[in-house]
Amino acid sequence: MVSSRSTTAPAVDAAATEAAATVAAEITKADSKAAHVITFDGILLAALAAGGRDLPPAGVTLAALGAAALALSVVLALLSVLPRLRTPQRQHGPQKPPFAEWAQMSTAEIRHSLENPTNNRIERLRVLSGIAMRKMQCVSISIHASISAFGMLSMAFVSGAL
Repeated sequence: MVSSRSTTAPAVDAAATEAAATVAAEITKADSKAAHVITFDGILLAALAAGGRDLPPAGVTLAALGAAALALSVVLALLSVLPRLRTPQRQHGPQKPPFAEWAQMSTAEIRHSLENPTNNRIERLRVLSGIAMRKMQCVSISIHASISAFGMLSMAFVSGAL
């Protein structure tokens, strides 16, 4: 009789590996989106620097609010791409990601760790999913702040043209 553990464990491992690859791709997408937000924010900053002069009081207020929203957007976008050199782990406190651990190991220790892996695919999936969610939340709020900044700066410049 074949135990259900031996027949389902490889399927679960394969599913966890595939899911981790999917989540890793989402992390890459979030980083790419953050780069686009930072580029757009740079354009808005250049527009603010070039056209933020001789505005009426209402325009100055709108420009200041737009600049604050722009600053928020940049900070959130940068936080979303901030490297995570420690990953949260429930039982034993923070744990370094594998590449950081390997940097401190000898060649023999790296070989041993690769030859005798611990099956932590499910835990890795949980950690990666949390990272992806935090990144996407930061990028989402950053995009909304950029849109707000664009609107306020547009209104500020229009008020100065009237």
